[in-house]
Amino acid sequence: MRKWVEVYIPALCMGFTFIICGICLSELFAGNESREFALWILEFLGFLALTMIVDMLISNIDFKTYTGHLLAEMAACYPLLLLACYLGHWIGFRFYPILLVSLIYVICMGLIHLYYYEMSKRQAEELNEMLRNGGKDGKSN
Repeated sequence: MRKWVEVYIPALCMGFTFIICGICLSELFAGNESREFALWILEFLGFLALTMIVDMLISNIDFKTYTGHLLAEMAACYPLLLLACYLGHWIGFRFYPILLVSLIYVICMGLIHLYYYEMSKRQAEELNEMLRNGGKDGKSN
């Protein structure tokens, strides 16, 4: 199960992303009717890249808790999401579409941070176990 979480799921996500981006670029250059969707996918990829930069900047701040980091990142990225939605015409700026996008945003950010929190907790436990065993990881060759 550990290998699935650490290797296969991230590899699947990366492969899917690369394939979708390649399809989008080919659709844009071919001038197909799905151009608008392909353009939206690439705009969204740009938004995600921007949020990664924000995360890199925020990770330089020494937060006392993981929740503090999550809340700071959510507060910094949420206005960027609304700006991207507005500039990209992703949604109509009415109450329910904004509410729906906001709920999806909070759920996705929570799940992503939960995943990385659990991964870092597991890595810390493994490191502590190695230290308790005198540097040996308990695996035989």
